[in-house]
Amino acid sequence: LDPYLTPLGRTTLDAMATACSTSNQLTNIARQYDTLFTEPFASVWGKPEIRTVLDRARLGTTATDVPRLLYHSVNDEAVPVTDLDSYVRAECERSARLTVRREELGLHLTTAVSGLALSMDWLDTVSSEPAPERPYCDISTVPSFVGADPAATVQSVDETVRSLLGLPRK
Repeated sequence: LDPYLTPLGRTTLDAMATACSTSNQLTNIARQYDTLFTEPFASVWGKPEIRTVLDRARLGTTATDVPRLLYHSVNDEAVPVTDLDSYVRAECERSARLTVRREELGLHLTTAVSGLALSMDWLDTVSSEPAPERPYCDISTVPSFVGADPAATVQSVDETVRSLLGLPRK
């Protein structure tokens, strides 16, 4: 993107590179992307060199052996669970290393929050134990992520909100 960035675009992308995705989404929710580029956003996104990179990075197009956790609400009103299931099926056929947790009681935003403790635990495990050499697809559906450890969920939500607001941890 470098050849197409305005000074504001460079500053914005530099800031986004060191922030979490939730913070980036909240910070840029109403951003006019055309102000970040020297050409209209749609024009930049349509350039062959940009399309090539985006197509390579698109989920489900390239096999990877990196262990991944996916968590999703069975009742997600924004992203149908059938989309997740199709992606998981394709990845498992490509010998992925997937841990998939589906939550029955949540919706899109509530599962995003309730899955925080689950994702932190998973990251701790993956970063402290050697990853299995073999492919695996560990898929399960649970009533709620909160039921497993309500205190850890509250702590994760608290830490996430503090991080987003730039407040110190307790």
